[in-house]
Amino acid sequence: MVVFVAGIHGVGKTWLCERYARQYEVRHITASALIEQVLTSFNLSAGERVNDSDLDQQALELAVNSIVASGKSLLLEGQLVLRDKHGQQVASNTDAFARLNLAAIVLISSDVSVVAQRQSSRDATAIPADLEAFQRREMQHAEQISKALGIPLLTLHAPDTHTFNQAVGACFGHSSVARHLLPPGVAQ
Repeated sequence: MVVFVAGIHGVGKTWLCERYARQYEVRHITASALIEQVLTSFNLSAGERVNDSDLDQQALELAVNSIVASGKSLLLEGQLVLRDKHGQQVASNTDAFARLNLAAIVLISSDVSVVAQRQSSRDATAIPADLEAFQRREMQHAEQISKALGIPLLTLHAPDTHTFNQAVGACFGHSSVARHLLPPGVAQ
């Protein structure tokens, strides 16, 4: 089973996912790390790939399907909207997510001021001025993917670990307390 945890850079996805994964012994990894692992295993460096999104999607699909085939549940972290080399927002291909057989999407959002502070503390590069628009686009695309794939979307604003654990637990079936978080009519 795969649960995708989405949100823009700096909303706290990694911090929340790491804690959940340790507590429930679920595999957690970022989409970009999985892609890099697969492409490195084929001796393809980033320079040789030159931002080949089709190749990246195939690598991600191969890695996710391998993990699922091994019987492990996966908490896959990433973004649904990325920035291209010109800094423009580019929504990920819905078909690529369909091939990952996601059980649910958990979307994390946060106050833009908090996100900007986190981003500036991580690296000295310029913080995008359009964080609010970027976060809104991530939310809109999460809704589109959820609807297109017929899977639950749980949206959490600045969740603490307890709230996050309940939401993800509901998706994985780890938490009977959290089942009320799933939308009505969604099979558990």
